[in-house]
Amino acid sequence: MAHLFSPRVSSWLTAWCRVPVAASMGAAPLGREWRTKIGLALLGVSLGAAAPSPDVHQPPGKLYDTADARLHLYCLGQGSPTIVLEAGLGGNHMDWTFVQPRLAEHNRVCSYDRAGAGFSDKASRPRTLENLDKDLESLLASAGVDGPLVLVGHSFGGVLAATFAARHRDRVVGLVLVDSMHPREFESFAAAGAPLPSNPYQVLNRTPAAAAAYGLPDGMQRLAIELASADKARLSVIREMRGIGASLTEADRSGYVRIPARVLVHGDDEWNELYPDGRMERVWRGLQADLARRLGAPAPEIVPHAGHQIPLDAPGAVVKAVNEVLQDTRR
Repeated sequence: MAHLFSPRVSSWLTAWCRVPVAASMGAAPLGREWRTKIGLALLGVSLGAAAPSPDVHQPPGKLYDTADARLHLYCLGQGSPTIVLEAGLGGNHMDWTFVQPRLAEHNRVCSYDRAGAGFSDKASRPRTLENLDKDLESLLASAGVDGPLVLVGHSFGGVLAATFAARHRDRVVGLVLVDSMHPREFESFAAAGAPLPSNPYQVLNRTPAAAAAYGLPDGMQRLAIELASADKARLSVIREMRGIGASLTEADRSGYVRIPARVLVHGDDEWNELYPDGRMERVWRGLQADLARRLGAPAPEIVPHAGHQIPLDAPGAVVKAVNEVLQDTRR
C-alpha cells in the first residue's frame, strides 16, 4: 500500500505528515522533488479547489446505468479480448491517458471511472470489494461489453482486477498488475517498521491540488484537478479508504487465479527518500514477487525511472506487458 492511494503521484507517505495544503495550489506539473514529497498521494485535491462544472466538461465516453449508479465508460479500438483498465484509489480514466490509445491501435480498450470518480455518479452502496466487483460487472453488461477480458489494474485497481479475475474465471483470460497493492501489505510494512497511514481526512487535507495534474498534458491538467476536487470524488476516496482493510482481507480470501499474467513494479527507489535504509522498497518488491507467485506469472519486471505512477511515467512498459499477456492467451 505504499502506493496505496495514488492518483498521479508516486509516494504519499510524506504528504501524510509533512506537506501543507497550501504548498502547491496551481496546475503546473510536479517536479521530482514534489513527487517524492507527495508520493502515493490519495488524490490531487485540496480544500480550496473548485468543483467541476458539468455544463463545461463533457466525458470522452458514455454514462451507463448500473445497479447502483451511472458510471462513465470510455472505449477505443476494436478486437477481442477486450482490455479493461482499472485505476488506483483516487484515480480515474485519465490515469490511462498514454496507455489506452496505444493499446487501442490493435485492440478494444476500455477505461472507466468508479462510482464518484471522474464523470461517474456517486454510489449509494458501501464501497466494499463485493460491491465494486458488482459495479464493474453491471457496467460491462449495460455497455454490451461481452466476450473475454484482459484486466489491467494499477495500485488499488490491481486488487480489484485480481479479485474480478478470480470471481469471473469464465471471462477473464489475462491480467496485468501495475505496482499493485497486496492483500497483506499493511501488516508487512508495519512489521518492517514502516507503518502506513490510514486516516483519509488527513491525507486529503495535506495533498496539494497540483498532484492531480501529475504527468498529464498541459491541456488536461485543469480538468484533472477539478474532477479530483469534486465533493463526490473526495467522498468516494474516503469511503473506499475506510473499507480498505476489509477489502484486502476479502481479496486474500478470494485468491488469485493462475492465468496469463505480468507484474510491473516501479524502479526508481523513490521511497528511499523516506527510509534511506531501503526497508520500504525491499518490502514492496517482496510483496510484488509474492503476487507473481500467486498468479503463476514470471518474476516482476522492474520498470526503470518510473515511480508508482507507472502508467504515466512509463506507459510503454504497460503496453508491452499487456501485449505479452495477449500473446500468451493466443497460444
